[in-house]
Amino acid sequence: LEEFTMPMHMGFRWYGEGDKVSIVSGFTMAKPQALKKRGDHWETTLSIAPGTYKFLYIIDGKNTLDPYSEEKDGRSLVVVK
Repeated sequence: LEEFTMPMHMGFRWYGEGDKVSIVSGFTMAKPQALKKRGDHWETTLSIAPGTYKFLYIIDGKNTLDPYSEEKDGRSLVVVK
């Protein structure tokens, strides 16, 4: 019997400059997912299956690392448990 794991709701926030902010990763099927402006930051919540993922923020068209995440192979890392 294969174990089924429910996707987790993960929040992503960008505290920084930018007029257009999105996130891209395997969990977005490599398509940029827009973040919404909320006061002094940008945010989105995504349903993600457990695993370790590499991701980037795209700030005004420029690939940008998350300054609060570990880095591997030029990408930020997030672990979903």
